[in-house]
Amino acid sequence: MCGFPAQADVSTLSVSSMTREQVTIYRRMSAAERLRVAFGLHAFARKRLEAALRREHPDCSDRELAHEVMRRFLGNGWSAATRLAEADE
Repeated sequence: MCGFPAQADVSTLSVSSMTREQVTIYRRMSAAERLRVAFGLHAFARKRLEAALRREHPDCSDRELAHEVMRRFLGNGWSAATRLAEADE
């Protein structure tokens, strides 16, 4: 079993870090364009997180890594619900 921390530190993340130019660009986009950008950023962030976790925890299985990525994106409630569902299988 892998030793992942219970909570990731996201205290340094801030929407205010966006530049005015970025805000202007996003406001000019259609809803579909903004959604496409959001999905792309989400996929990029997932891949980066998975790569970082794989480097930090090379002994973890693919399933454990996928579970940790989902827990970090969706929170501990998802993790607990998944464990309950897996126990019923």
